[in-house]
Amino acid sequence: AFKIQAKLEQFNPAHWGNLPVGRIDAEMTASGNLSPMLQMQLQLPSLSGELAGQKLNGVADLSWKQAGQQNAALKLDQLRLGWGANEFTAQGKLGAENDVVQMHLQAENLALFETVTGFAMGGKANLKLDLKGKLNALIAKGTLAAEQLKLPGGVQIGQLNSDFTLGTAANAAID
Repeated sequence: AFKIQAKLEQFNPAHWGNLPVGRIDAEMTASGNLSPMLQMQLQLPSLSGELAGQKLNGVADLSWKQAGQQNAALKLDQLRLGWGANEFTAQGKLGAENDVVQMHLQAENLALFETVTGFAMGGKANLKLDLKGKLNALIAKGTLAAEQLKLPGGVQIGQLNSDFTLGTAANAAID
């Protein structure tokens, strides 16, 4: 068994690599067992501060269980990350055939992501996604709406509205 507790105070990611300047405070607990079955839980009850001049906040509570190669499960009791005008949320579980994780990204300022990815991008995007199934055969079904989208390579799209279904299995359909 293991348990790790950590606390960040005024953490600046720029000191650790080619990352934006920040001032991040967070508390985290990771616990679990490595055998006979791998079990881990991560709790991030508070994340706050600033990154690239934008307010940063969030919480997370997730767990992972795995017994052998084919029997794994992910449970997201809560995941919420906010950065400037952007927010990502996810909740649910994956591992069994009918399990679902619901995700939502409301990105009012995609240009912020360039500071952490290095990829030129811009515009607004709203992504709603249901990720369903076993981890080795996931199906993603969602909607994407974007405005003034700017992507790497000089790609620009004024408006995009899409409903889609994608699967990771070899015989999965793409709609």
